[in-house]
Amino acid sequence: MMSSTRQPDVLAVLDGFHEARGSADDRAWAERAYACLFREDVRSAAAARALDQALDLVRESGEAPGELYGSADEWAADQRARWVEEGVDVTDDTGAQLRDVPLVASVGAVVLTLLLGVVHALSGDWQVTYTVGLITMPFTVSAAALLGLWTYERLLRRRRAAVAAAVGTVLVCAVAIALVFAVGNPHPVAQASVLWLVPLAAGYAGLAWVLGRAVPDRPAAVISSRRRLPDDDWTAELARLLRSRGDVTEDRVRTITEEARAHAAQAGSTLDEEFGAPGAYAQRIARNPRVRARRGVVARLALLGIWVWLLLDAGLGGASAWTIGWRSLLLLILVVEAARVCWRYRELVRSGPVSDR
Repeated sequence: MMSSTRQPDVLAVLDGFHEARGSADDRAWAERAYACLFREDVRSAAAARALDQALDLVRESGEAPGELYGSADEWAADQRARWVEEGVDVTDDTGAQLRDVPLVASVGAVVLTLLLGVVHALSGDWQVTYTVGLITMPFTVSAAALLGLWTYERLLRRRRAAVAAAVGTVLVCAVAIALVFAVGNPHPVAQASVLWLVPLAAGYAGLAWVLGRAVPDRPAAVISSRRRLPDDDWTAELARLLRSRGDVTEDRVRTITEEARAHAAQAGSTLDEEFGAPGAYAQRIARNPRVRARRGVVARLALLGIWVWLLLDAGLGGASAWTIGWRSLLLLILVVEAARVCWRYRELVRSGPVSDR
């Protein structure tokens, strides 16, 4: 048990593993363990507390964490199993928040601006016509993508994942096209070097820094508090959490929610009273790697098909060697990635019977 109720800082805990025995391997173990929990959508605060408890024993015993707990993957799996057994909801299930859109969009704009500069440079376009649309495009596209994600997560409560994805995608495309091309492109600003995209990216980085200072974090009390949900809201939230995981089919989601309702009705209690938070109940549902792999195959093949279509539509006639080279390299990367996920799915299918429900 922890000796205090303080909330440990993640970086301080990781540094503590290095300082406890002066071993870089101990810190590497802790980083691996944190990464395992992060991939399982465990809240950063919960992962830091669990690692802080593990660090206490490392300090007391003077032994390496690998000797005390086994591999980092094994420790993370054991920790997850313990939370599930105790009914503790540690998942980061808040989803996209409208209040965070400007800040995250600014960060995304930095990446998109630099990526735009790389594409122009590889294509040999060292002179760029800067328009209002081009200058604002990185931010508006990032914001549109976040709004699409926000819409997608809200629709997951009531609609099938495919419908939610389609509506979110349409929203992204509509907002991005309307704001960038219809509004901005008719207004040229200057004809200048592609290198001016670097200070533009720096400007977006400065905007992100200002917004990070101006937008306060949600209070810990708001994050940790939870109201009891009516049965309809409880099942809707459970369905959202399961669908957003990407490894549960729609039939399985419907079966899980129906079985939970039946069990609570038989016990004469509400779903919240019987099972606790929807997030804690969702952790009990076994993951199906075959479902996630199958959906990954579809996504990669769709991306590959879109890129092939764009190449055929644009053509390579008159293109520079640089342009042909980077487009072909990207095509090769997409082919290799599609082959990798197809092989992964094939191995999962051959590994034994797994319910796809």
